[in-house]
Amino acid sequence: MDSSRRVSETLSRSTHDSTDTSRATENELTTIPCLPPTGNFVSCLTLPREQTLQIFCTDAYRTGAGKVNGEAEVAWRFMGATGLVACTAAVLAEKHCSAEDKKKLNGAIAATSFINAGLFAANGTMQTDVKPAMRALNIASNAAIGAYALKEMLRK
Repeated sequence: MDSSRRVSETLSRSTHDSTDTSRATENELTTIPCLPPTGNFVSCLTLPREQTLQIFCTDAYRTGAGKVNGEAEVAWRFMGATGLVACTAAVLAEKHCSAEDKKKLNGAIAATSFINAGLFAANGTMQTDVKPAMRALNIASNAAIGAYALKEMLRK
């Protein structure tokens, strides 16, 4: 059995076969907030850097400071791998933690999402080097994820 199939089956079992009914269903985070960044992380791992630069970055950045180099290439891959681990951990934690811990997890996701939205909105590099449509999409998706996670954290 290949490793991707094992991971898929493990995630499926952990999300559908929980027999511990003592865990509260309140303040649950769904796996929805993990979907948008997971797509970014997969693209970081699988697409050639030049292709991702064409999708996300302005032409001026892509042909200048952002030109593909070994350091940028490995950093891009590390970001993808680290992000996938973080999303997987959040999905698994949500399925197996107490209601109080789910509030904390939602708080962490909300804070991270709001920080990311702020970076995309205010950081000079993001303003000049990321395509406006991709920047707007990242601001909107991170703000929405943050708002949803905050709502779930505050829910009684």
